[in-house]
Amino acid sequence: MPAKTKPALSSFVKRGDGMAANSNREIPYEQWRAGKQEKLDNAFKQLEQGVLNVFTSEQYADYLSTMSKFHNYSYNNSIMIFAQKSDASLVAGYNKWQNEFDRHVKKGETAIQIFAPYQKKVEVESGVLDPKTKQPVMDPATGQPKTQKTQVEHTFFKLVPIFDISQTEGKPLPTLTSELTGSVEEFPAVMDGIKELAGQNGFTIAYEDIPGNTKGYCSPSDNRIAINIDMSEEQTMKTAIHELVHSRLHVGDAKASDLTRETAEIQAESVAFVVSKHFGLDTGDYSFPYVANWSSGRDITELRDSLTVIQKESSQIITGIEKHLSQSQAQKEELSQASSFPVNNFSIYQLKHNEITRDLRFTSLNQLRTAGLPIVRANYDLVYTAPLSAHETLDSIYTKFNINHPADFTGHSLSVSDVVTIFIASIYILKGHLNYV
Repeated sequence: MPAKTKPALSSFVKRGDGMAANSNREIPYEQWRAGKQEKLDNAFKQLEQGVLNVFTSEQYADYLSTMSKFHNYSYNNSIMIFAQKSDASLVAGYNKWQNEFDRHVKKGETAIQIFAPYQKKVEVESGVLDPKTKQPVMDPATGQPKTQKTQVEHTFFKLVPIFDISQTEGKPLPTLTSELTGSVEEFPAVMDGIKELAGQNGFTIAYEDIPGNTKGYCSPSDNRIAINIDMSEEQTMKTAIHELVHSRLHVGDAKASDLTRETAEIQAESVAFVVSKHFGLDTGDYSFPYVANWSSGRDITELRDSLTVIQKESSQIITGIEKHLSQSQAQKEELSQASSFPVNNFSIYQLKHNEITRDLRFTSLNQLRTAGLPIVRANYDLVYTAPLSAHETLDSIYTKFNINHPADFTGHSLSVSDVVTIFIASIYILKGHLNYV
């Protein structure tokens, strides 16, 4: 089978001028937005069908058969297991690992101790009762109640050793999910976009060596998302989106009062699949079984009831990542264009023509600051870059681009809402808006 080709993420970035860039073509924004929604709908349909297919697969039946062999431990024993080995996932006795799973405990491993019940008969002495009156039967010789000795079975508890799967080796157990191994176009920029979205809710994202099979986790107590190190780019991106959803929907005031753990996991993984799918990454091998495993039944009620939440959250995360990719791409273009000129050069930026920038036109830097509005790079187009001569100043640039336009200048005459940047001796200097009245 030929390897799957993945489109560059930047080919799906929306431009700010009412058009969208896709595969080197420009399409109207409304058409782009309709296509985006269609992609979301199709991704959800694929997710739903993929999860349903898991339930009828041989892999799922094999997995359930294996999991049914593991004992469900009492609350007290679960506490004991966690206290001795907090990352334990599947535990069984020494002989059970050998006889039923063809696995062997590794040399030198320390057993986890739990309580196990056992039955033992003990001899007890009790009074003899009249079967009719249920009253004690008296011994005529002594005048005391008659007694008898009987064998009674009592339940006792003893400590027994068990071992976690991480303490064993041998035949692999059947699994539902498959590790994602692919790479991601513009991976650093995508992860920066995800980190930026997490930061909007006060969360940070960091890599750490997480024990066991855990890919990542969201820690509300210290507003932190942890991602396991040494995973593929595709697995890392999907996991980061999954945990990002938890931080946005499932902690603090954002958490619905009736939210169950099952629904939370299904929502997080479903959004991760839809967002990844939008950017050309198919995580179905991991996401479909994951959602199926957390579903309460084959009618996938939690998934279908979460449709609105999944679509809304997917759209918001996609928009956030695309915005960051757009800014990253624009910065690369600027540096590329600037590098073709001598070290000393200047660039002119003018507002894009769209609804977002309509109220910013003819607004000076001082007016922006008074209104508390930032200068957002994504709102501007780079319209001109040229070498900076020794005698060039902001005043001379303003005069040149209002009275005597260079032949290759395609922008409009400079106004108070334009931005001029200057590179001098490899130092990037933002000179700000032109403050002419």
